[in-house]
Amino acid sequence: MKARIKEFFYQSFRPRNAADYKKLFKKNGTAVYPWFYLRVFAVLTIVFVLYAVINATMPGAGDWETFYFVGGAFMDFALLALLYELYPYDDLSVFKLAAVCIIGGSFADLISAFMYHFHSHDTLLNGWKLAAIAGVGEEIAKAIPAIVCILILKKKDNPLAGFLIGAAVGTWFSVTENASYIHTYPFYLSVLTAAGRAFGCMFSHAVWTALICRAFCKFRRPYINFKFYGVVLFCMAMHFCIDMPLWDYPAALVAEAAACGIATFIYGVWAIYSERTVKAEETERVPFTKLHKANLSAVGFIAALCVLLIAFSAVFDTTSYKKTVYATIDEFISYAQNGYAIAPDREREFDENYENYFACYRDGELVSARQRVPAEGFIYEYRYSLTEEEDEKKMSFTSVAVVTETDGEETCYEPILLGDDVVYYNINPELENCGLTVKDGKVTVKKYFDRLSVPTMVLLGLISATAVCGTAVYIIKRRTV
Repeated sequence: MKARIKEFFYQSFRPRNAADYKKLFKKNGTAVYPWFYLRVFAVLTIVFVLYAVINATMPGAGDWETFYFVGGAFMDFALLALLYELYPYDDLSVFKLAAVCIIGGSFADLISAFMYHFHSHDTLLNGWKLAAIAGVGEEIAKAIPAIVCILILKKKDNPLAGFLIGAAVGTWFSVTENASYIHTYPFYLSVLTAAGRAFGCMFSHAVWTALICRAFCKFRRPYINFKFYGVVLFCMAMHFCIDMPLWDYPAALVAEAAACGIATFIYGVWAIYSERTVKAEETERVPFTKLHKANLSAVGFIAALCVLLIAFSAVFDTTSYKKTVYATIDEFISYAQNGYAIAPDREREFDENYENYFACYRDGELVSARQRVPAEGFIYEYRYSLTEEEDEKKMSFTSVAVVTETDGEETCYEPILLGDDVVYYNINPELENCGLTVKDGKVTVKKYFDRLSVPTMVLLGLISATAVCGTAVYIIKRRTV
């Protein structure tokens, strides 16, 4: 064992010649020891560190976009290179894999964006709902283009090829998602986020999509095979659990994320090992023709996935609402302002003799100020800034806020523009999570609630009924064989 480990490290790190690279890129045969992934990881890591140093020392001249992209990619692309080297066949070139990664992954991003577009902002702010949407929707969004690539490349009968293609699509999806998360402040958090998400690539998007695609290729007639759906549900469950909003329970968050990551990693390693034990010459090749029934069924399966994703995107929104219509704008404003008789003096000039609640000076000159004027039950906060007109400087009115006090705590409300020229203050707490529309002098308020809506309940009922009926038919057919 010691000699084998020593040989592995020697073969991985020893210098490689042009013939080795030529053989790798043409995929004419398979290397016994993977080595290219170490080069990819080393080069991209050095580039990431270089851009991190540039942006840390010269932020004005730094290339932030490249920093985000390389930070989100350096370990993901290395993992994909490793999986490519572990692929034992000679029928998939690195250029085809790169095309699958970029094109398939980009379509996965597009489908995912389409899915998120249909969900309301309030729904996406709910951590549990967001975890469910990501776990189910994103796995479907990645599976659709990955399965299409499997069929185009005629790899339906090769589970390990399916694993590699799924990993390629999941890798690009992971890279683009990582880049969006790395964009944070302060700078050191960007670096830590890049490192953390890079480490997580072995336990997340790439492996989940790879396992789903391997199952699609491995199981006969996957669209009606419960084993295939078991793998899909496993990947969705792992995705959901890792995204669960357990920020108030850090120990539980770390424990469940580690458990899900380890389970995904072990399953992925086992899948690769079990498929590599099958020799290329021993694998049965199924003829691929346009009229092949399996291919037609696969097309129908992809269409069904698209329909499911559309239904999930458009209907599975667990927020319902109560609609209230106010006959006049004044009636709505009275409700929004919680009964306060708010009528600020927007023509009020700056009073030099009045005490400033807040003042800002530049070179000894007053440039902005706030003056608070008490009213019945609240306070007006008038704001002014220094302006210069016709060589004359003066403090000009900019805006007025309303301040209320409850149990010794102050709350400041900014003015809100309703329509073209109507201004009001949203003081009523009942207007939280509400949407407003104004039409024909009437204001419609939709108050959203977190509960299952009727369309959602109908959809879930249909899915449950279909699952039950499908299970019954499957059992009956098995018994009659």
